[in-house]
Amino acid sequence: MKKHIFIATLLLYSAHISAQVGINTQTPKATLDIVKQDENNTPDGLLLPRFTADEIKARENAYGEAQNGTMVFITQPVTYNASYTGKASEIRSTGIFYYNHTLQKWVSATSGSTMNIRKISTADVPGTPLNPGIYLYEVKPDDDIILISGKGDNGTVKLLLPWDSNDFPVGKKIYVSNTSYRNNPLPVGVHKKGEPDLPGTRDYSPAARVYSGYTQVFMYIGDKNTPDPNDPGKYLSPWINLSGI
Repeated sequence: MKKHIFIATLLLYSAHISAQVGINTQTPKATLDIVKQDENNTPDGLLLPRFTADEIKARENAYGEAQNGTMVFITQPVTYNASYTGKASEIRSTGIFYYNHTLQKWVSATSGSTMNIRKISTADVPGTPLNPGIYLYEVKPDDDIILISGKGDNGTVKLLLPWDSNDFPVGKKIYVSNTSYRNNPLPVGVHKKGEPDLPGTRDYSPAARVYSGYTQVFMYIGDKNTPDPNDPGKYLSPWINLSGI
């Protein structure tokens, strides 16, 4: 009789465990309830499986309707390939991604985050002018929207899109808007690490110009070593102008 009671109790306990699981708690409040520990030297948290986007790309056929909602942590964006439009094609940054079977894509869990706006004029650009009246601002990885203001302008601001930086994820977009009242266009260019000024030659990138009242969009594609087929010995820029201007 005692054996039967023990077995019945064990089955009931197992059913309870399968319904709700508690970590660091005996009274879980949900299907999975993880409670922090009080020790300051304990690294509490939930570790998701970590992949590079290229690893996810290699196994994308393994993810289907049954895996809808699967979450992973991406440690490196997908290698840029203009012809690739598969499930991992939108993984252009690091962070938490989930599989959306309806879209047939991996989607960033933080895609709705706020964009950073940078307002600059000649008065805001640090350092000494490159030449009289010419100021250089190097675009930062956390810049999303750059507004060039005419307020206090007594010269020209040049925007620099870094060539060799590894801090920009593939697919990173920079919106550049010239809100200056002046008619002079805003030069935007790309240089190799260590170059002091914006080059105007194909060694780096054809300079773009954003005119007053207009906005252009630049995207980092990450490929820094593709030879220029039209100019032997030169390389294509790792930034592209989505505005086509």
